[in-house]
Amino acid sequence: MPRLPSALTRREAVRVVVEAVRLRPPKIFEKPFPDVDREDSISGYVAVAKEEGYLEYISGEPFEGDRFITRAEIAEILSKIPVVKIRIKEFLTGETPEPVTAPEEEVEEEKL
Repeated sequence: MPRLPSALTRREAVRVVVEAVRLRPPKIFEKPFPDVDREDSISGYVAVAKEEGYLEYISGEPFEGDRFITRAEIAEILSKIPVVKIRIKEFLTGETPEPVTAPEEEVEEEKL
């Protein structure tokens, strides 16, 4: 597994997160932030991350993609990912959701 550098810029962090959760950058999108050019290779990643709500903490500010991301910022981004939200809730409450199982009819049909 490739090792990540000890410090990531905002643009690098957003790309890693978007790729990790297997989102696809849209081909057509509004300019996500005033300081992110459409022609920039990261613009689609920033657009989808913003659309998913991962970048709400930057609302009303420039993206500043070349600035190093802080631990607090990456924690904020990760907390917006649905599966991470579930795991955080489980950790904080000590509750574990019941596993989802298929109804009996569906299970039997698959055996045939």
